[in-house]
Amino acid sequence: MIVAKNESENLKQNLPLFFSQLSEYLSLNVIDDYSNDDSIEYLSGLVCKNSEFSFFKNEFRPGKKHAISFGIKQFSADVILFTDADCYPNSPKWGELMVSKFDDNTNFVLGYSPYLKGKGLLNKFIRFETFMTALQYFSYYLVKIPYMGVGRNMAIRKKVFTENGGYEKHIDIKSGSDDLLINEFGDYSTIKIQTNPESFIFSIPKESYLQFLKQKARHISTSFKYKLHHKLLLGIYSSSHILVYVLFLTLIFTKYLLVVLLLMLLRYIIIYDKF
Repeated sequence: MIVAKNESENLKQNLPLFFSQLSEYLSLNVIDDYSNDDSIEYLSGLVCKNSEFSFFKNEFRPGKKHAISFGIKQFSADVILFTDADCYPNSPKWGELMVSKFDDNTNFVLGYSPYLKGKGLLNKFIRFETFMTALQYFSYYLVKIPYMGVGRNMAIRKKVFTENGGYEKHIDIKSGSDDLLINEFGDYSTIKIQTNPESFIFSIPKESYLQFLKQKARHISTSFKYKLHHKLLLGIYSSSHILVYVLFLTLIFTKYLLVVLLLMLLRYIIIYDKF
């Protein structure tokens, strides 16, 4: 399911890449969230050409969470696979691979959604930050403490959403349509992860620092709703990064200057080599 608001250009570019995913088991659904561009006209034309495609206009209040809640009520499917209009699958097997992880005990499947490689320091930083976020939520899952997922590539069982009230507890927060679902309703026994590269979903990162900062501010605002032990663990992790620089600035004024500089240089070489 894709929720889109004034995403006409992205829909025209990316939806054709999702049609290769469709089968008798997989359909494609778009929820329009009060768009005022030509999205409705474009989507209406696709319905006539593709029997496995449908779209609905959000009849709740505007907003992604309201649109998702409305969309989920329209579907009879047991499993709903989420992505965004500005995303595209890494292979024709994306949907198949994500859904294949479900069994009778699975309510959520978490995937990976990297950003496209581009020029400039901001692009490198966004890709690094995205990788580190994925490394965290996959790693926390592996130690049986899952705490979030990313809505660009995530699947849920419909009944978990409908039977638990959906977004009722945090409908007032614009962001968190993905991670707060995992944090509130997920536990290790009902979650699986999919790390096959063919299941990745790519998207284009923000191109200005202001856009990126606004995006991060929205994401951070949801973390206050996390469970206490998740907030403590994530706080310790963030503090460890700050401590690296505090120790660096402290130790460069000691006899260990050369060792410290070499270790910091090695750290940045490893990071740069990956991104």
